[in-house]
Amino acid sequence: MSIVIYLANSEIQIVEGSAGERISIERQLLRKTPEGSIVNGIVTDPDAFALFLKNVFDEKKIPKSDVSLVINSSKFVGQIMTLPPLSPKHTLEYIHREYANIEKEENKLYGFLRLKEKKGEGPGRIYAESISPDYIGGYVSLFEKAGIKLKGIYSAETSLIAAASATSGDDKESFLLVAAESMTFTTVLFIDGVFTYYNSLRCFKEKGSEGYAGELARTVSQIKQFMQANQLGDNIEKVLLAGVDPADLEMYKDAIAGLGITTNVKMFSGSGHTKGKLSDRAGDLIFAASGLFAAGDSSNYLLAYKKSIKPAGKNENLIFVSIGAAVTVFMAALLIIALVVENGKKDKIAELKAQNEQMAFVSADHDEMAGQNAALAENSYRLEDMTENLAGYPWLSAGLAEKIMKLSEKADVRISGYDAGSGALSINVQADQPGDINEFAGKLKGIEGLKRIDYSGYNLTSAGKYSAEIKLILAEGSGRAKS
Repeated sequence: MSIVIYLANSEIQIVEGSAGERISIERQLLRKTPEGSIVNGIVTDPDAFALFLKNVFDEKKIPKSDVSLVINSSKFVGQIMTLPPLSPKHTLEYIHREYANIEKEENKLYGFLRLKEKKGEGPGRIYAESISPDYIGGYVSLFEKAGIKLKGIYSAETSLIAAASATSGDDKESFLLVAAESMTFTTVLFIDGVFTYYNSLRCFKEKGSEGYAGELARTVSQIKQFMQANQLGDNIEKVLLAGVDPADLEMYKDAIAGLGITTNVKMFSGSGHTKGKLSDRAGDLIFAASGLFAAGDSSNYLLAYKKSIKPAGKNENLIFVSIGAAVTVFMAALLIIALVVENGKKDKIAELKAQNEQMAFVSADHDEMAGQNAALAENSYRLEDMTENLAGYPWLSAGLAEKIMKLSEKADVRISGYDAGSGALSINVQADQPGDINEFAGKLKGIEGLKRIDYSGYNLTSAGKYSAEIKLILAEGSGRAKS
């Protein structure tokens, strides 16, 4: 028997059964995860989550081998490709070339699922995906920590497409599969029995509530709008619901009909393609169950990951050992030569050292005096530079401030701020008439030492006065000349 585990927002789905085109479901399990250990399918506390997984498998006596993982993540980048029939190896090479045009990162893992086509149509289609090896490696490490041996890692997109295609996509109908979670609606659209579109939308309503049903209905409506916008018609012959309580089916039907969508709404069952004790409940834990349909090597990212980290072969290891031995011998020879040269020059070095110490003693006083003179000269230059720089800064003197304040007898003039570094002087002017402000602004132009005047106009205050903010930029050295 095969085990498939799916990591949801705050829970895990586990299905036990057999994989293939006609799957069997013998056991299903839904468990809440430890609070804070997983958020939106991303494991945030690996230690706590690994211990949780181990305890669940031990408690329920679930085999820890032959386990596959289904991941629903936006990190998978998928697209439909059309290409002639090729071997799996050449198909992956083709996918790599195609993704090179849209992805900058070279180190990616690729997988694909062959899609069904209408009879008589040209080259086949595939659903291809890419993912970072580091992302897959993180899950490999997590399950190793839990003592669970993975045999496969699949994306939820590929798994759901495979499940819908195997169970409902061979009757040439146009249908929509809606796989519901507590915070997500995932939709898979088939037109005339051919996979066409995949999408995932967030939902913030409580599962099973009327608000949740309304969000699901709007999701169906958006798919119909997508079909119309892309000239795919708007006829959906049936809507298949998975991941919701069958007891709430009538509520979902009413919500969808309330948006003017007249179509057959029923529960996904996988009828005719499932067997076992729970053959009619494949839609309960649809994401985990779908992993039984997508058990092919071409979409198994664990196999792709292992190939990407394949250790060096025996011949390669022998080459590395030979190179290492050669380098070791070469370094040893260099060391011997260096020791001989060093011993031969010891006496000469000792003689030169004695002469150097004698010369250093004789010239110590001279060096100290030269250093002091250099320090004094440097400080003198710094003082001169400082004085010159200070003289260059604009200065808002009391005389300049008073001159500005007296420019208008009708307006109320106040200095609201000054930046000594930039020479920016901010002035607030208020008057009963706007002409008084304009007159004051005109007189400012006659002030000596101004570099620029910024005045953008006035406005009427709640007190009935006209107010303006005027900024003056003082010129370099302004306000420092003696009168």
